[in-house]
Amino acid sequence: MTAGMFRPRMPFNEGAAPRGANADAIAVLASVAQTVSGTASLDESLAFVVEATRELLGADRATILLLDIDGLLVPAVSVASHE
Repeated sequence: MTAGMFRPRMPFNEGAAPRGANADAIAVLASVAQTVSGTASLDESLAFVVEATRELLGADRATILLLDIDGLLVPAVSVASHE
């Protein structure tokens, strides 16, 4: 990749979520990175990632789809809020 080819869609702090939400997102990403790096199981890692993402986005449900050998998307992990 040559210099200048990557441009973020939105510059930091211009029209983005409030600073507290950014801090929450960074904390969740750090937690995900720490958990995934210390987990040997792909299933455990995916479950943690999908739950953290669901909570961060405030979604009712979230699913991670993986591509199988035939090129089909297959649900690997699905979670739903318990509220």
